Amino acid sequence: MTYKNIKSVKACLQAAGWQFDVADVDENTFGQDAVMNQYPKAGTEIDPKNPESIQLQVSTGDPATG
Repeated sequence: MTYKNIKSVKACLQAAGWQFDVADVDENTFGQDAVMNQYPKAGTEIDPKNPESIQLQVSTGDPATG
């Protein structure tokens, strides 16, 4: 789901019935609402009937500070 728009990612996850959490991260290369990181990482095997909550870091579109 990395680099996809959060709106389409949310729609897919909701359609699958999977739980997810979203955290904002400052990043302005890929733009606002782009998924920058996910956990578990892509390619990780999960139990589709009982998946753990998926963690998504989503770009604010603001430059990173620090």
